[in-house]
Order: sequence, then structure tokens, then C-alpha cells
Amino acid sequence: MKRLLFLTGIAGALVGCGSGLPTPPTLPSFNYGTPTSSLSSDQHNAANTAESGIGDASGVDGSTASPQAAPVLADELASDLPSSALLKAAPSPEAALRSLPVPSSESAARAFRSSGLSVGSSNCISQTDTKVTYSNCSYNGDGFSWTLNGSISVAPGSLDWDIQAEFSASSEGITGKGMFHWRGDLHWTLTTVEGSGRSELAVRVDGNGQHAEIAATTGWRADLQVDSTNHCISGGSFEVARAVEGTGDNGQHVSEAIGWKFTWNGCGSVQVAVGN
Repeated sequence: MKRLLFLTGIAGALVGCGSGLPTPPTLPSFNYGTPTSSLSSDQHNAANTAESGIGDASGVDGSTASPQAAPVLADELASDLPSSALLKAAPSPEAALRSLPVPSSESAARAFRSSGLSVGSSNCISQTDTKVTYSNCSYNGDGFSWTLNGSISVAPGSLDWDIQAEFSASSEGITGKGMFHWRGDLHWTLTTVEGSGRSELAVRVDGNGQHAEIAATTGWRADLQVDSTNHCISGGSFEVARAVEGTGDNGQHVSEAIGWKFTWNGCGSVQVAVGN
């Protein structure tokens, strides 16, 4: 089933007004409750996703670092957070990010590798020893037309990224457009990892006398200690949060936000606190 169905799905769920794309919401500052070692299955998955994603991106898990793991981490974590019905019909951010060739970390990103999906003409990609830049890279995927711009930079012990994907689609008299924006930075040593990442989504749909908008932000922040012998997180905290804004079909505003904060007290020993 094509994800073009998101156009009618959102149009049926949201009716609002305005022009252009909505502004992704700011993540709130949560007050966290008492941490507990009794994690739900989703929280357990999120903790594992955080540890593996941070380890993959930086190489502190003993593997060769893969910078492309950093931009996708926020969206991977979002799949473990309680699901918003408003987001289920949106296009997959994975399709856009996995279409990009991204830098490897070997020799401070002196080599670059492709993730396997074509962005069209390679003329849109330029690279140096430590940076790859995408300039109006376009392709069709997941039922949408995409245009991507941005860059990933890698240096010994650090990386940063800022990538935006604009998309559009039309079906049965309904047109939709939107954007994803991924940005963040990560810094590490043999024993520490810190940084933050964010994925922002904005969508507008028009047609059949209706107008719909939705915006969402998912973000994470890491301040972690690493056991350099066993290559595991041994202390510190990792926060993941998401906020969603929209307008209900009766004019009622829809606003959702959730945050989890994980803390490690040794390798494999993690607690979670829920934000409110």
C-alpha cells in the first residue's frame, strides 16, 4: 500500500488554516519522575537502540564508526515511543536518509560509502576528506518526490550533520508537501560520549475543500560514560523526547509530548524515568 494514503489520512484527521509549512514544535523541558529498573518492552528497546546507535555512530562499541547512524537515531528511537495516530500516515524518514551516500569514519572520513539507493546524478554530491555535501539531490521513493540538501562532517572524535529533505505528492485531487530536517552533533573519547540530535517533520495537505497541517519534533541528548574495555555504556544519561502539534477536525488544537530519560549504573544496568 503506497504511503500516498497519508494525504487523505491527515486531511481527515486535521483541518486548519494558514499558509506554508507549520513550524516543528520546541521540545519541552520535562520534569522526570523517580527512575525505575522496571522498563517496559518499548523502553527496553529504546535503551538498546540508544546504546547501539551511539556505539555505531562513534565506534566506542569497538566497531568501525558509521556516521550515518547518527542522523537516523532520532527516528529509530521515535518508533519505540508511544505512537501518535497523527504520525502513522506520514512518509517514512528512513527512505530519504537511506538514499544518501554518507561518510565513513576511517582515516577521519577519508573514504565515503553509498547506502545503496540512488539520488540520481552524482553531480549533486561534493566531498572533501572530512565532509560530504548534498546540493539539490533528487529522487523518487516511498511514493513521494524528494529533494535533499545538507552535509555530514566527520573529524577524529566528532561529527555533525545538517540535512533537509523536502517532499511532495498528489493523489485523487489532494496535494501534500512537507519536509524533514535532521541536525545534531556527537563528540567522544575512549571513555565518554556526548551530543544531541533532532528530527523535525512538517506537513501540509490541501484538497477537496480541506486544509491540514501537522508538525513533530523528536530529539535525543547524550551525556554518557563508556567502559573502554568491555565497549559498553557504564554511566551517565540519555534523554529522548517527542512533541507533536496539529489542529483537530473540530478546530480543537492537538498537542502531544512525551519524554524518557535513561540512566546507566554499570554495563547492562539501566533505569528509566518518565517526563511530565
